[in-house]
Amino acid sequence: MILNTRQVFSAWDKEELVGLARVVGEEAYKVYIQDILVKKDYQGGKIEYTLLKKALEKNAQIPQKILLTESSRNVIRYCRKEGFTVSEQEAFGLIINEYSIKKEDTF
Repeated sequence: MILNTRQVFSAWDKEELVGLARVVGEEAYKVYIQDILVKKDYQGGKIEYTLLKKALEKNAQIPQKILLTESSRNVIRYCRKEGFTVSEQEAFGLIINEYSIKKEDTF
């Protein structure tokens, strides 16, 4: 799974892997940020948000970013603060889209 991933971001506590985020997709139009995983003892801090922020920064040039994540209030609040809009809420989680089309790209 990781070998076929566009990007992987990780969080470490010394030599212990405590968090991981995967980005899949193509390089021109759309990427999916998924599998933001954090060990239970480290959840609720800033690790989840740091991993998401790194994925967003690394893919800033991609017009459409889709985040597949859980539908907790904290996640929704943070994502809205980052410019995402909630598009669907499903049993498996939350699908959030961010569109950032530049003025020069429109006609």
